[in-house]
Amino acid sequence: MLHHTSKSNSTRQAPSQEIHLKQKSNRLTREDIRRCYSPGQWFMFPKTFLLILPAADAINLSYLINHEDKINSNRESKGLKPRQWFYCLARQFWRDLYYSPVGASKAIARLKKLGYVETKNGSTPTKTFVRNLRINYFKIRKDIDRKYDE
Repeated sequence: MLHHTSKSNSTRQAPSQEIHLKQKSNRLTREDIRRCYSPGQWFMFPKTFLLILPAADAINLSYLINHEDKINSNRESKGLKPRQWFYCLARQFWRDLYYSPVGASKAIARLKKLGYVETKNGSTPTKTFVRNLRINYFKIRKDIDRKYDE
């Protein structure tokens, strides 16, 4: 996401990865736009997710899949077995997707309602963290296959 920053803006602190734009008369310069395309500023998701989900939910689901993969890669590098269940802190949603804790909770709730994410023991997202999530890969595959068959 792209944020303008100036001293007169709100007191809300931006994540350290934010791109600071050189502002010239409230318009973005070509240099500002090019900085948005620099390495580390990209977030990719499978285009096929757009067949089954609105864009925001496709991005959220992709983010959770990527996050789960990072956690399991880290576990494997330490010689531990990967797990199906994982957690995601609300501050990670803020850092990576600019979601507030409430926004993160709503994103997870939407994906849970659609059946793409499960929560363990009825736990629900809280302000501090989102607990014990599992991606329902079977449902994702089933819904994508159904869309291709239509």
